[in-house]
Amino acid sequence: MKKNAILGVLLLFNAIIVNAQFNVTLNGKKVAAGQEFNYADIKNLTVSFSNPQELPTYSDGYVMLLCSFLDESGLKENIKYIAKKIEGASSINAFLNQKLPKTYSLYPYSEEPDFIKYSFGYFGGSYSSDSKTQFSDICESYKFNRYGGKVKLKFKMEYHELTGSHYDPNNGQKYNDYGKAVELIEPFEMFVKIADKNAFINCNSINAKFKLADIGNIGFVKIDSSGKWSKVKNISANNSPTDICFVFENTRINIANLVYTNTRSSAENLAEFKTLSDRLSYTQANLCNRNLDEKELQKLVDMGITSFFNFYNNTILERFDKKNNKNAESETIWESFTLNNISGFKAVNTLKTNKCSERKPLYGGYGPADPAQRKLNGSSVVYVFINPANPQSLLVFSYIQTEGNFNENLAKEKSVFMEKFISVLNFSK
Repeated sequence: MKKNAILGVLLLFNAIIVNAQFNVTLNGKKVAAGQEFNYADIKNLTVSFSNPQELPTYSDGYVMLLCSFLDESGLKENIKYIAKKIEGASSINAFLNQKLPKTYSLYPYSEEPDFIKYSFGYFGGSYSSDSKTQFSDICESYKFNRYGGKVKLKFKMEYHELTGSHYDPNNGQKYNDYGKAVELIEPFEMFVKIADKNAFINCNSINAKFKLADIGNIGFVKIDSSGKWSKVKNISANNSPTDICFVFENTRINIANLVYTNTRSSAENLAEFKTLSDRLSYTQANLCNRNLDEKELQKLVDMGITSFFNFYNNTILERFDKKNNKNAESETIWESFTLNNISGFKAVNTLKTNKCSERKPLYGGYGPADPAQRKLNGSSVVYVFINPANPQSLLVFSYIQTEGNFNENLAKEKSVFMEKFISVLNFSK
């Protein structure tokens, strides 16, 4: 094992053999390093190699033939796609010393697909591996990504030396330890334009789609499912709401699809949602008052309505405080809106802290709260309307700011952003 360790160090500083090279072909023609192509023009993409850096026959570990996806600058390696992985000394020796170079297909299909997603990538998420993911699937995901305007593909061959093993004290399993990557062939780079601004981004969970071109330079990043509404407990629907999250450059919009199975009309379900939200706003703002109906507040909180608005114990809408506004109980957070063929209601609010001077079991206490001590604590923007593609469901679009630089205008700015996004959605049954 010591010999292998020395080998790894030597290889790191050894000059790459001049004759070692990749041979990349696109649509049957050899690709020159640095060439640029349009993704839409690719019919097939293959790679082969010759004369890799030699390894002693006893070298153990694994070798990977890789294609990395990088941003255009080449500074951030977002995704590694493994076209081939060889493990074990004898297999590695046979793979590296092929008499006739073998060609490996990447597009449209790969023989041995394997996919690694890095936590530092633009796509987010932690390290994961999916053996069913094809090279083309990764390209398709870049179509709808603002970083996909031009992607650098970097072909590499890496050797990871087996340096030892260890046992996990938690499960007793034995795991191998490997050294850092050593490149056996000089990397080969090419560029591919992938993004298609006229392609539709499908949002199947809400029966809608939109085009990148329609939202201009907003900077769409991804669609995610984050379980945001896991605390919502059947406001009036019998099923937990379907959730989806749109991640933009500076904004996350969470959407809940509330599917109702009762016999009431959609308008009645919408009216109830508005009423419950107003009552939550009132009870939350009067948290410090002794005449607060705690049972009502607890019921509303248990239903999970706070998830949509960020109305928690230290966050209030000041105009709902009965001590400062005699008409607080008749206030509403809602105002109507109409966008194209969509009509509904929006709640655009700046939130403030609310700390009580005396303790009480529920949410920190009661007692006078000094309005002068209340500070900006976030913004809440919520749009709710009947789903044009399914009249039995309500769509709730929610933006919540809970950290960062708070200002009075942010809620209004995000409201403009939200309306632009909703207006480009194309709903279909």
